[in-house]
Amino acid sequence: MSLMLTRALLTAALAVPAMLVAAKMVKVYRAAEVGFHLPPHEVGPPPTDLRGAEAVEFPSRDGALLRGWWVPPAGGATVILLHGSDDDRRQLLPEAQLLFSRGFGILMFDWPGLGESGGRVTWSRTEPEALLGALDWLDRRAPGQRTGALGISLGASMMVSAAALDPRLRALVVEAIVLDLDEEVTREYGSWGPISYVAARWGIRAGGWDPGVAKPLETVAKLKGRPLFIINGSADPIVPPADAWRFFDAAPRPKDLWVVPGAGHGGYAGAAPDQYGPKILRFFQDALGG
Repeated sequence: MSLMLTRALLTAALAVPAMLVAAKMVKVYRAAEVGFHLPPHEVGPPPTDLRGAEAVEFPSRDGALLRGWWVPPAGGATVILLHGSDDDRRQLLPEAQLLFSRGFGILMFDWPGLGESGGRVTWSRTEPEALLGALDWLDRRAPGQRTGALGISLGASMMVSAAALDPRLRALVVEAIVLDLDEEVTREYGSWGPISYVAARWGIRAGGWDPGVAKPLETVAKLKGRPLFIINGSADPIVPPADAWRFFDAAPRPKDLWVVPGAGHGGYAGAAPDQYGPKILRFFQDALGG
């Protein structure tokens, strides 16, 4: 075999794995770039069992038009419900129905660029601006409200970031909080080691994520004096219980942590049907008044 032919065969042999690696990185990059949000879509009218609910729209602090549902309170307390990635406001309908049944006002809206809301998904800059806009709207619509919030996953991360900027959020239920999106994509897209998770990290940045903002472990100290109820599933494949403990240790008092046995990423009512609802109600009733 000639030297030239040998070199050609070696080059071809090396090129095949390199092409496979490149193809894998491109696939992961594209998946991560859009993997934390659904395309905009219709959500529909408010469910009939939320009596008195109406469709509303209001501006984010950055000007994006947000859409959601509003149920006026029977008393003086309202809870804002904040869904996670790859979802819309309907994700937290069970919590809305639970709180509505005890007279709490409910505001639930789609994060920017999701569901029926305008704007752009970033999971860093635009979402806290949206929640601050929701608080501004509540001040106009129901002045004097005692306001709390419940958020799940990346929605919980954005909730903590906004609450650190605005004391109007007086009590927070923090479910399956994502502490760092780099860590999150490493877990979700790390099957090929650095080949996949580095590409995923590039992808989330291309999708709009700014690693310099929305850092719950750093901002939670600013919530001093406001009650926190932290919930995580013991079998959560996305946010391990260790992350909930890290957040709990960083959080100021008053605080509580409940790791739900057997629960995954959400679904706590199914894993603990006799405990989840009463715990949520008791927390908000104690923190905001019934």
